[in-house]
Amino acid sequence: TFPSKLQRRDFHIADISEGQLMVCVNHNQTLTNLYISNVPDEKKGVQFSLSLERVLYFYPEGSFPNSWLKDVGADSFVDVHKVGDLRSIYIASQFRDANSSSVVPDDLVTLVTFDKGGEWKSIQPPSHDEQGQQIDCQRSKNCSLHLGQKMNQLYPINKTAPILTSVSAPGLIVATGVIGRSLKGNNYII
Repeated sequence: TFPSKLQRRDFHIADISEGQLMVCVNHNQTLTNLYISNVPDEKKGVQFSLSLERVLYFYPEGSFPNSWLKDVGADSFVDVHKVGDLRSIYIASQFRDANSSSVVPDDLVTLVTFDKGGEWKSIQPPSHDEQGQQIDCQRSKNCSLHLGQKMNQLYPINKTAPILTSVSAPGLIVATGVIGRSLKGNNYII
């Protein structure tokens, strides 16, 4: 069972591993939350707890009906990425505002979890660019590193590659990102 009394319109499985299920539940046209299950047992069955609110999930039949995503013919997707074969590490795109009605980079932030969704944090930005120049960006001032995922791959203005990880290179992440308050941040070569 899910701990929310919100309507459940659609479901999308983000990951199944380690005996647990990570599922996105769409509650209305613009709100989708990410839930994680317990490891099932005979007494409790399968119970879910809220992992991350306002995750980016698109499905053509119901979420963001007036979005540019319909124009590019996007299939259903959720911007949640499991990092290679590393246990419990995920990267997700979250809407900054609960009332977001559009899907644009300025409305999204990137978060990471190292404990399978127990706690999500912004990503520490690099301190210097490739030229050795200091980058003024502190997480305490809502500035962090944001990584492009599926939405950025489809976005017509500045298409980017999705996050790449591989089981054969544990811990290595290749991604396109920006530094700032959202996915519309500043580009640096690092």
